[in-house]
Amino acid sequence: KYCYYLHLLSFFLYSDRMTTLAKNFVLSHRKRFIRGTFIVVGISCMILWFWNHINNLWEQKTLWVIDSSLSMWVMDIQTKSGITESRLNLAKKITNHIASQKTENQAIMTAHNGAKLELPLTTDTSIIRDVIEGISPISRWWWSSIVTPLEMIRLIYGELSHLHIIWITDGEFFDSWSSLSGFLIPPKITFIGVGTQAGGPILEGYDSGWAPLYKFSQWKIVNSIRDDEKLKKVAESIGAKMITKDNDSLEDIEYLIPNQSITKNYNLLYIIWFFLIIIGLMLPRYQYIFLQKNWK
Repeated sequence: KYCYYLHLLSFFLYSDRMTTLAKNFVLSHRKRFIRGTFIVVGISCMILWFWNHINNLWEQKTLWVIDSSLSMWVMDIQTKSGITESRLNLAKKITNHIASQKTENQAIMTAHNGAKLELPLTTDTSIIRDVIEGISPISRWWWSSIVTPLEMIRLIYGELSHLHIIWITDGEFFDSWSSLSGFLIPPKITFIGVGTQAGGPILEGYDSGWAPLYKFSQWKIVNSIRDDEKLKKVAESIGAKMITKDNDSLEDIEYLIPNQSITKNYNLLYIIWFFLIIIGLMLPRYQYIFLQKNWK
């Protein structure tokens, strides 16, 4: 943002100086040299501003979609310490681990029978972490929708370029397909399926003595599994990539973390641009004063 204003300001400054010098100095080689210097530096600033603008358009944005249906409370994730934890806890671990190492804009949405935008695009990782930790399951539904969240994403971010949706779910959808036809620029989507094929009972809460209360259907405890078949169908219908996880090891998703060296190179490039502009602003002026003294 600041580079944008700096490039724009410097271009107008050069444009003004070029106009002034064009009126006062003509014909001689020295005068042509000064005019040429201003023209080259002014055009360079305009190119730098344009490149910065294009670079902002190309910057990746990440939208985290976290399944908050009741089935995400199922305790079937094996941890390194040997205990089991819920699918939702694993979803939070994955999101925090990757989001904390990203510098781009990120947003958070929860998906259940509907969808809710929990946090719009931001680069503040502390806010992102707080919002993630505050997500809890919706107690009424153990299945989630794929169509409704995608429609909300289309309405809010349908015109964004380079949008990457990372969708963490157990695949317990009541839809079996969807479409990206309404998107002006189709996003890249990665599904991370959490849970096990064996599954586990759906926890609804606890009684007054803190005994677990499980979801019943037709007089039986409902067993929720990671539905790979449905997840695969949905992924194929929208051209999404799919990976599955049944433990809290995060090594296999490290590729989702951006290359920090690229970010550092961009920062270095901005610093170089800044000094080039400063030099470009000052050097021609000193050359002009020097030539003016020589003329005297």
